[in-house]
Amino acid sequence: SDLSELLDEKEKDPIGCFSILLDCMKGARTLEKHGLVLQDIKPDNIGYVMRDKNKDGHSRKIGVLFDLEGIYLAGKPLDFRFGYKEDKRHFAPEFRVGNEDRVSSSEMVYQFGLCLEYALNELRFQVPTKIHREIILLYTDMMAYDLAESSDPLHHRIGLVEAMGRLRGIIDELSVSQEAREVA
Repeated sequence: SDLSELLDEKEKDPIGCFSILLDCMKGARTLEKHGLVLQDIKPDNIGYVMRDKNKDGHSRKIGVLFDLEGIYLAGKPLDFRFGYKEDKRHFAPEFRVGNEDRVSSSEMVYQFGLCLEYALNELRFQVPTKIHREIILLYTDMMAYDLAESSDPLHHRIGLVEAMGRLRGIIDELSVSQEAREVA
């Protein structure tokens, strides 16, 4: 199953959805550490598998990245871009360098930001207002691109490590909020 299907379910689970995104971001970070970039990150390519039940009898969804044929060396010129004709917003604004398309790890952050925006739109009624705002700030920082900063338009975009830390904090806040509702 993938994130799109999970978000279409009647009973939505914000903590589970955001945890799946976090797991996939960790996988992308591993690629980044090895100088690799996954080009085609979108809700349909973010999957999950069910993990066996723990001591409490709860099973957890583990995020996995699908469609790994789009892995490239960072900075490599490309002859082909997956999905570009269908949805130009899917690609980070910095992908074109002169007359060449090149991949960079900042694209992964941008595309995960789009996935987070998509997930929040689907989960908007299950996420408390304060946390909703934090998620908007996070995906805005993940997709930042400032043309006014011609020397470095990515100056305000955060990296994967910061994005993962902030998303982990949001998941923790959601857990505390959920526990408080259950007690009340």
